Amino acid sequence: MLLNNALVWDNHTYISPLPGTPTIEGLHRHRRAGFDVTFLNLGDADKSLEHVIRMAAFARRWLKENHEHFIILDGVGDVERARQQGKLAVGFNLEGSFCLADQLDAVSLLYDIGVRWMLFVYNRRNLAGYGVHDARDEGLSDFGRALAAEMDRVGMIKCCSHTGPRTAMDILEASARPCIFSHSNARALKEHARNISDELIRACAATNGVVGVNGINIFLGDNGPDPALMAEHIDYIAQLVGIDHVGLGFDSGYMNVAELNGILDADTGFWPAGNDYDKTVDCVPVDAIGEIIEGLEKKGYSESDIAKVLGRNMLRVAKAVWCPSCHD
Repeated sequence: MLLNNALVWDNHTYISPLPGTPTIEGLHRHRRAGFDVTFLNLGDADKSLEHVIRMAAFARRWLKENHEHFIILDGVGDVERARQQGKLAVGFNLEGSFCLADQLDAVSLLYDIGVRWMLFVYNRRNLAGYGVHDARDEGLSDFGRALAAEMDRVGMIKCCSHTGPRTAMDILEASARPCIFSHSNARALKEHARNISDELIRACAATNGVVGVNGINIFLGDNGPDPALMAEHIDYIAQLVGIDHVGLGFDSGYMNVAELNGILDADTGFWPAGNDYDKTVDCVPVDAIGEIIEGLEKKGYSESDIAKVLGRNMLRVAKAVWCPSCHD
């Protein structure tokens, strides 16, 4: 069975927004579903550097205490080590560069605690540039351009999800290494500010990067959190730019639906009205990975092509970007 043999990689999951939450135990769900790699969000929106470090400290301790099932992902070698040992490799990501303030040397610190990809902007403007829910988008700032160069130097993958279209295009055009949209869907299939245009999909592919399709119902279409719709978005991107440039970023969380929707309702700044955030927001569960595979098989994709979507494409990006030896 393909799921048992292929590398399976989820670019983005999240836990409750407070350090010390017990919901990190939900990572077992990824492991039982057959995943080899997932990336855990340490903070989004306007979370401080202190919050991020506290969350990393908690997550790293928990993962080490549960080492019989998990590996902290520091480099590409940990991916194969996790597969050989039947464990889940867990890396960290950040949704936005707000926590940096204007301090570029904090990028190296974030890398040292395990952050392997980072968004520039989460929905709303910060020092780097603009978000998808800003009324205007004037593109990447001078600080944002310096941040792009620093992330390349350190070896951290640059992510453009949640980032305004002009700012995202500036990042992609300025990049010396592959970039990703870690969890973004095709705007041609579902009109939403969080989804991305064909132009941005092509620009990401031009960096030799990957678009990770997410399972959030309001970004997929009108049929709820449906694995078949994830397959539709994967197919659309593959048809547009090739199978080498699409992957998975479920955006699933280890909190219940009511808790998630409560967070969205409480902050209409980052999740403004008129974008369906007031509806029940839910996600395709990672357990549905088999249904996504079946959907791609029905569309005629070969096992080797589906294996690229499941994880091989992101492994290629990781090999091209992660570079611990680049540290000063």
